[in-house]
Amino acid sequence: MIVKEEARYTKAVNIVFALGLVPFVMQFAVGFVFSYLKRIFPDFFEQNVFWTDFFLSNFVYIVSYTVLILFLAQKVTGRKAGEYFSGEKVSAFDKTAYIFIFLCSATVLSFLWGILRNIINVVFGAQVIGDYTALFDIPVGFAQIAAYFFLTTVVAAVCEELIMRAVFCGILADFNEKAAMVLSSLAFAFFHYTFTQAPYAFFTGLILARIYLKTRSFFMVFLLHFLNNMIAAFYTLLSSAINDPMIFRLYIFTQFCIVCGGICFSILYFSKHKTKETKIYPVSGKSAWKYALASPVLWLSFVVFALYSFIINMSLI
Repeated sequence: MIVKEEARYTKAVNIVFALGLVPFVMQFAVGFVFSYLKRIFPDFFEQNVFWTDFFLSNFVYIVSYTVLILFLAQKVTGRKAGEYFSGEKVSAFDKTAYIFIFLCSATVLSFLWGILRNIINVVFGAQVIGDYTALFDIPVGFAQIAAYFFLTTVVAAVCEELIMRAVFCGILADFNEKAAMVLSSLAFAFFHYTFTQAPYAFFTGLILARIYLKTRSFFMVFLLHFLNNMIAAFYTLLSSAINDPMIFRLYIFTQFCIVCGGICFSILYFSKHKTKETKIYPVSGKSAWKYALASPVLWLSFVVFALYSFIINMSLI
């Protein structure tokens, strides 16, 4: 029985990382289609660069890989994405605590990763890790700003949580929840395809996966992802549009309030939830890591991520 469970777990790991390669393939497929359309309608694309090159292409890309992954996952596992959510009610206090704890953790992680990036650049005497925000055009006008927020907050949060937490983490959690947290977060990091975002995505993914496994609530993880992206998008646009030191001070003040709130709610939350749950998983911890690291698809995903991220990073420095 143990051998059977481990074989099913190995298959699940391979499925998760194989599905994780779908966005990489879809990126080229969507890029090819839009390149073809540019040749047919060059004037339209030149006059609507933001709407075609940024909004429409990214919207089609995100929705298409999400639909394809959900379809393939259902065919392979026989389960719909909604089945990974229990729909259990989360108390108002726990919701508030999760919001502040997650945003506080994300703020601290972003700060530490920013320091580490600067240290790396200083050590090498040059900008080694590029700034991924250089890949995006800054929106101008109400319509473009609204579209930018809709894409980066609502669409990204819905699609990524459905895939990373519901499908990837949900599939692996049937065997070992701790391994599911790490492996789904690793797939989440690979998915971002930039050295700038990947470390941050991995650690925030761990927190989101933990909250998902604790609550099994789609709304909860979507809300956290949405708020995190909203704050980042808001200050990115604000700082690019207004060159004023007051914006930086406002940003620091906001982060300070979030950290203070996160510390307070962490103390209250963990004092409320003192009891530790002891769970017996179908696949033990050592076996989970052993079979995961033996997955050829995981290593293929790592190689694809490393090579593609290196190419993108070289174009940014």
